[in-house]
Amino acid sequence: MGFFSMVFSFIIGILLIVFGFTRKSVSKAALIRAVTLIPGFALVGLAIWLGLPK
Repeated sequence: MGFFSMVFSFIIGILLIVFGFTRKSVSKAALIRAVTLIPGFALVGLAIWLGLPK
């Protein structure tokens, strides 16, 4: 269960980060960038934390 959670959160986090960085830097898109980048980094951080040996 933990392995699959780690893999899925990593994949979804990377996709959100890529989607956030590919948005143009228009003022209307700034909110969309923040909404996608923050959860993306959080999910990648969660995946790294789940991957650490305990």
